[in-house]
Amino acid sequence: MNALDLFVLSIVQGVGEFLPISSSAHLNWTYQFLHDASLPFSLGVVLQLASIFGALLYLREELTSLFLLLRQQCPQMELKALFSDPDFHSWFCAGVANIPVVIVGLSAKDRIEQFFADSRWTFLFLGITGLSVLLADHVWRSRRIKGSENNSSGPTYLVAIIVGLIQVFALLPGISRFGSTVMCLLFMGFAMKEAIRFSFQIGAIVLLAAGLKESISLIYTPVNVPMTELGILAAITAAVAMFCGPRILRFFERYGLRLPAIYCCCISIIGFIMSRI
Repeated sequence: MNALDLFVLSIVQGVGEFLPISSSAHLNWTYQFLHDASLPFSLGVVLQLASIFGALLYLREELTSLFLLLRQQCPQMELKALFSDPDFHSWFCAGVANIPVVIVGLSAKDRIEQFFADSRWTFLFLGITGLSVLLADHVWRSRRIKGSENNSSGPTYLVAIIVGLIQVFALLPGISRFGSTVMCLLFMGFAMKEAIRFSFQIGAIVLLAAGLKESISLIYTPVNVPMTELGILAAITAAVAMFCGPRILRFFERYGLRLPAIYCCCISIIGFIMSRI
């Protein structure tokens, strides 16, 4: 790959991780456009881990306070004090929310992979993502005008389970994990900022676990991309995620998700038309 290819792929993944547009689908489309081939496994793993690093940096203040809390309370086994802390409770609920996707992902892996064989499924599910997020954005705007957003109460175990069940659909091609979880939280009355925060807590756990699992798989998979290119790709992707991520999310907190939702609908329609030509 040349320098331009590395830069483009890094931009797509680093920015796409913070957009409700299915970053994995866009990454595959971009690589196919540049090279007329499927995205190499090793390349996908490196890009995912680099963007996760950027997402973790977005949550660095929460992660630091959580680490200090665990360091203080765990030696004394003060579980009550741990669960009474809002940050720990929120992260624990994020862990609970990932249980359904782990169960379904492991038990129905072969059936899910069948949907990846036909690109029309990707365009269909991308359109569903766009319409769902657009509707959730409309609900959020209506509540915002009325001043009835839920800004105080954090996620409960019931909320975590419901969001976790919705997140299962993100295993399908074209369904955005970020978009589906934020959409669900907005429908349940959460403020945009709180919905984004909890969505990224959920995503940080599941994406980091998936990234580490795939990294282990690299040991047994031939790496057909030079290590120098992988290193440059990881560095640029992480830098893009660190710089763009917080700014994109602040934009969503203020203006909502209408623009990416309309974009998903448009790409879905165009994709269906192109697939039939």
